[in-house]
Amino acid sequence: MMTADSNALPVRVEDLSVLEIMRLHRQTLHELLKRGIVRTLNQPQGDWAETLVKFAYDGRLAEKSEKGFDVITPDGTRLQVKARAIDHQGVGSNTISYIRSWDFDAMVIVLLDPNDLSVGRASELSREIVDDNARFVEHVNGHTLVPNDALMSEGIDVTDRLRTAACSL
Repeated sequence: MMTADSNALPVRVEDLSVLEIMRLHRQTLHELLKRGIVRTLNQPQGDWAETLVKFAYDGRLAEKSEKGFDVITPDGTRLQVKARAIDHQGVGSNTISYIRSWDFDAMVIVLLDPNDLSVGRASELSREIVDDNARFVEHVNGHTLVPNDALMSEGIDVTDRLRTAACSL
């Protein structure tokens, strides 16, 4: 269960060697996979965000091979989920992954804290908002969005819904 102190961990990672941290990371991913929280052993941000959206919307995850959407709500709405651990110190990219399929009804963008992957902000954007704001990138044959304040404000704020889902898991 999550605590109010997001820095409270049973292990002091700063006391571990790099190899020990890498092993702990992999063990953690395997345990999250076993519990059904993530679906792959890749970086957990995307799977974590999809799981949060699934629980927050009382939906179900699409098949892993589904290219256009990630979660289906009880009323049949197809949600594309995009997540980014936003780095406010300029390391890495703050864009979301490329959109290559438009077979969704709405998109939920989940901005995660880079330190503990807690939900910093989440917004549900209509397909029209995504279409109006996405920029085509030819060399990857996909569209990209920058989840800045202006874009996130155009959608429905679902931050509290996802935070509640996170605390319930």
